[in-house]
Amino acid sequence: MAIRPENQDARNRILSIVKRRNTKYRTVFVQGAFTHKKGKTWKNCLTKITALDSKVTQATSFEYDTFSYVEGFMTLESIPPLVDTLLEKGLLVIADYPVRLVEEVKLPDTILFRESQYLSTQNSFMDVKWPTDFFWCQGTGDFIARPPHDRLVDLDKPLYPDAYKLIEHKMGVDLVKSDGFIGAVLFLFPNYQAKIAGLKIGMQNVLVEVLVGRGKLNNLLAKVYARNERKVCQTEVPFEKDEQAIHIGFRPLELEVCILDKGTGELIDQRWFNPYTIGSQAPTGEWDEEFVRHLVNGGEDLHVEFKPNKRDERDKEEWAETAIAFANKEGGIILIGVRDNGTIEGVQGAGIEDVISKSVRDRCEPPIEPVIRQVMIEDKYVYIVQVKEGSNKPHFRRGKGVAFIRSGSTDRPMSRYELDEVCNDRLRASQGFPDLPRH
Repeated sequence: MAIRPENQDARNRILSIVKRRNTKYRTVFVQGAFTHKKGKTWKNCLTKITALDSKVTQATSFEYDTFSYVEGFMTLESIPPLVDTLLEKGLLVIADYPVRLVEEVKLPDTILFRESQYLSTQNSFMDVKWPTDFFWCQGTGDFIARPPHDRLVDLDKPLYPDAYKLIEHKMGVDLVKSDGFIGAVLFLFPNYQAKIAGLKIGMQNVLVEVLVGRGKLNNLLAKVYARNERKVCQTEVPFEKDEQAIHIGFRPLELEVCILDKGTGELIDQRWFNPYTIGSQAPTGEWDEEFVRHLVNGGEDLHVEFKPNKRDERDKEEWAETAIAFANKEGGIILIGVRDNGTIEGVQGAGIEDVISKSVRDRCEPPIEPVIRQVMIEDKYVYIVQVKEGSNKPHFRRGKGVAFIRSGSTDRPMSRYELDEVCNDRLRASQGFPDLPRH
């Protein structure tokens, strides 16, 4: 039976990883969420197959009325024949559950490996403890099973509001946000060689902390890209210790760090910092007076907005409109306590963070949850309201039905064409590859 070229390519890459890392993995952990109707074939809601570097033997299974969650183990040598059976027969057998992904008569065109991704430890799509090679395939039609929305309750089993919550809890995948993965089989091959454990940004240097797993410290090379308003630095430094200081000569507004294997050139892990799009995973040390002054000196632009120290209803409206505009574009930062001309006037009063958060959250649909920080500048408090690019665009002003977007240094209502484009992007994501981050 002929195999589609993209499937053959994914198969070869999976086999190459299995062969290259066969001494690094000890077992393979398999998780499956399946549904069926009485007397019918089991269908796949989601299957996750993860190679582990430690021997684990404990597995859990929950079988409800028409839905089952199962765990099991297999050897690394079992993966190639599993992939072949999947491609040639559309069949997956997990812990004695025969699960069909497509009708056999429709093979080979209905099983498709989608675009693969290398997930760094910073990626926002899936919680991975080590950088991971990620592959996934999916069937089509009636054999893609949506998890049931019914409550999962049984005398001898844990309670879940629905199968989506069980899958998110046990498998770490939110199928509400990433519904393009419904019916998919995920393959995860962590790279246990090393990972970036943290970044610390200083005025002249960046401190990169690595955690070495099954690799060697002296085999690691750090490559760095950094920039501020006027300068760009690109440098590389071999690791001599777990916390390696790298001189860049200025305080960066944007930073990207990759660690590579010096011998093979393989990308091992990466971290990046951009204040306009990153959230709680930001490096330590960046939100201080000096860094905020960088933003103020750069003026208002596509990603930065100044707001004075006012808290009347009109100001709260403006906070929400700018948050919506940032979320519908690329993300951004609102500095509250800074006038349009860059003068620091500060903010006084108690409970300011709650006022800002509630003003934004209550006026935005879908809700926007900004990250809010407080920094003292010239003995005055400035509040940093950090809005990430929305994962569920478009965002609207609740009760008014207006979607704003950032244009230069101002906010404006989105045009009908722009709204159609955002909605079409969501539709394409739901039908194909989910919206994974670039890192």
